[in-house]
Amino acid sequence: MPAVRSHRLKMMMEKAGLKQYQLAAQAGVSSGHISHLLHGNVDSVGSTILLKLASVLSTNVDYLVGASDDPRPPHTQPVKPLNPDEEELIRLYRQFQTPYYRDRALREVEFLLQDERQNSRALGQGSRPSGGQETPLPQETGAVGE
Repeated sequence: MPAVRSHRLKMMMEKAGLKQYQLAAQAGVSSGHISHLLHGNVDSVGSTILLKLASVLSTNVDYLVGASDDPRPPHTQPVKPLNPDEEELIRLYRQFQTPYYRDRALREVEFLLQDERQNSRALGQGSRPSGGQETPLPQETGAVGE
């Protein structure tokens, strides 16, 4: 990644009311590294450090490296709390041991979403394709290969 613009780093530190050692501690880097950045002695900075600096200084990476003149932090939308069904989906997904099965699970969910969208358009919003009844899932028999 490109180098941090030292004058912008200084300005954002002043705006945040942070001293060099405070920024270093909050960003998880050495005070010496911050000193090098402030004096323009660093040709490139890793993305992890840039993201940490931008976060601590309430700005964005593009502003720190001179790619943007807008110092505002990126717009983030608050995340709604998960409902119990969503928590259960995440719990089940995390039980997959291999990327192959995680990918299969994601593809199946994408298929179900596409199917739901098509059925919603065909039957009207909120209708179920089976006339309002839940479609039962096939019962597991425990036999291998069925």
